[in-house]
Amino acid sequence: MKKIILTIFVAATMSACTGNTEKNKEENVTITVDNVSTDLISIKDQIQTLETFWDSAYNTGDLKTLMTIYSDDVIELRNNQLRTKGKIDAQKTMEASYVPGSVGHSKTTDVFGDGNIITEIGQGSNTDLKGKTSTNKYITVWKKQNGKYLIIAEMINSDEKAN
Repeated sequence: MKKIILTIFVAATMSACTGNTEKNKEENVTITVDNVSTDLISIKDQIQTLETFWDSAYNTGDLKTLMTIYSDDVIELRNNQLRTKGKIDAQKTMEASYVPGSVGHSKTTDVFGDGNIITEIGQGSNTDLKGKTSTNKYITVWKKQNGKYLIIAEMINSDEKAN
C-alpha cells in the first residue's frame, strides 16, 4: 500500500512540475550564462526600440544618424547586392538604394543570445511613392559595446520573386 501511495504522490508531483515548466516557457525566457541572467523579453523590447529608430532615420533619409547604431566593422548582406564590410561601405549601399518618400517599418519577431551578443529575426515592409508595398525578412546580429547595442552583421532579403 505504501508503494502505491508513493507512486501516486511521485506521479502527481511530476505532473505538477511539468505543467508549471510549460507555463513558465510561455511567460518569459531567462537564460543564465556564467551566473548572469538575461531577460530576453526586455532585450527584445530594446531591440525593437532600436529598429524603430532605424525606421525613423532611414525613412527621413538621415543615413548619417542611422549609422550611429552600426559598428565600425559591420558586415552587410543585402538582397541582390555584394557583401560589404565596414560602416562607410554600409552607408554607401544604403545611400544607393534609398528612395525619398518611401516608408519602411521593421518588426522584431524573435531574439536569441546571451545579453552581450543578440541575434534578431524580423520582418519588414516598405511602401513606395505609388503605394506599392513590398515585404522582407532580416537577421541582425547586435553586440553590446560600451553599454549599447550596435549592429555587427545584418542580412536582409526581399519576399518578392526575382525576375
